[in-house]
Amino acid sequence: MIIEGIVSTERPDGSPHLAPLGPVVDRQQQHWLLRPFQGSATYTHLRDQGRCVFHIVDDPWLLVQTLLGQMPANVCRYEAEHGHLLRDCCQWFALQVVSWDISQPRTEAVCRMVASGDGHRFWGWNRAAHALIELAIVISRLHLLEPSHVRKLFESHLSAIEKTGEAREREAYRGLCQRAEQWLTEQGDSEPLPRLSELADWPVPPVARQPAGEAVTMAFAPNTTGPDAPRGDRTSGESQPAERRS
Repeated sequence: MIIEGIVSTERPDGSPHLAPLGPVVDRQQQHWLLRPFQGSATYTHLRDQGRCVFHIVDDPWLLVQTLLGQMPANVCRYEAEHGHLLRDCCQWFALQVVSWDISQPRTEAVCRMVASGDGHRFWGWNRAAHALIELAIVISRLHLLEPSHVRKLFESHLSAIEKTGEAREREAYRGLCQRAEQWLTEQGDSEPLPRLSELADWPVPPVARQPAGEAVTMAFAPNTTGPDAPRGDRTSGESQPAERRS
């Protein structure tokens, strides 16, 4: 199967390089096949060093930021034994390259897992997140697509992002949209891509009423706004309580 995530490699100056990547992996997560394109930074670093770290993430905005080269500073911590580990991930896998096939533009690096670790609990996906992954893949393959097809793909995924996404997902869409429009203009198509409507306030789940004498309950806070707002308690995987009632 193919798992979408973020791979970290190391630049010659020792700083991390992050990129979205979809390796082929077995269910036991022991056998990995990475397929970077020749000429890409990920390919170059892997050829030089023979190792990387693959991360499973649950935040589409984070994945889009790596694709657009907009990652903020200090998103990784360094371990000499494994490399650069993304701080905000669900799981990480340190991979060692075993063999290469560079006979095609899209190379194949057979890897084995040498270490793994857990981050925060998986937050969960929704339709907007899946749509953003698909559009991120579109952006990574613009050189292989026709402008009319790119436009059609953005139009087809707009509804899922509007209906189920919040501020982070919308910010990610705007970033992808801007990059696609730049490319479309270069191809002679200057018509804007479809825009998202205004974000409506999400309803707050009601407080669960408990009979007298039973355990306290909690009401959950409304969704935060802004792409940099925290996404709940990353340690427990649950939203923070808005208030407690007896």
